[in-house]
Amino acid sequence: MTLERIGNSGRSKPALKYANEAGTCSRPSCSRMLRRATAGYYGKYCNQCSRRLIDHGDFTTDVPTITQQPYAVLYETIKEVAATLIKEADGSMGRQAAALERVAEFSNADGMGDPVLAKRSDIWLTHHYYHHQLVTKKRDPIDLLLHMTAVVGVTQLHSQGFSTDDQEALFLCKRGLGYKSLPSVRLSLDGSPAGHGRFPLRTARMLAKRIKGDWTLTPCMLELVAESIQTKAEAKSTAGTN
Repeated sequence: MTLERIGNSGRSKPALKYANEAGTCSRPSCSRMLRRATAGYYGKYCNQCSRRLIDHGDFTTDVPTITQQPYAVLYETIKEVAATLIKEADGSMGRQAAALERVAEFSNADGMGDPVLAKRSDIWLTHHYYHHQLVTKKRDPIDLLLHMTAVVGVTQLHSQGFSTDDQEALFLCKRGLGYKSLPSVRLSLDGSPAGHGRFPLRTARMLAKRIKGDWTLTPCMLELVAESIQTKAEAKSTAGTN
């Protein structure tokens, strides 16, 4: 049985959503024009402002990286705590264990990883990217578990580090799923698979919601991470006074 691509990806006309009759960008301080179709202007922001939002979820700040502080120390500490819990067969890692088992199962599904089929459903699309990490990049399953858990944990422990909810969603997609740009699946003009590009924010929100559902830290884990960070801070302070 051949699985067909689902959706209206073949449509050529944009859905017109008129922002204002003047056709100017709705962002204050920006006077650029909106995109225009035969029927008139559509969208809310001009191309440059729309791209900024799609790339960063905010007009003035960039999506953080996991090498910046304090994101880096949170990321590494969460991985350390999670690795210890795995060694101790701690029950608080049950969500992660179940998610990894499902990821492994989906990775063996017929057609998984095929960009033509990636948009069959939201669940399939999410696992398309897990498949890329696990199969295409040959990432160790436990390493993937620790990485995804740490990325999600950063958003739980440092939610104030993100300007908007969309920026947090982009952080989960870009840093979690491991792409330089927001993951996308598309075909080139001749119908062959094309490179990964960008997705609209609504897709990033969906992916982020599913990523959180798979890898969110339990209250017990969050407490252990907080204790570990405190211990490291005290040790650093003691070393600095000696």
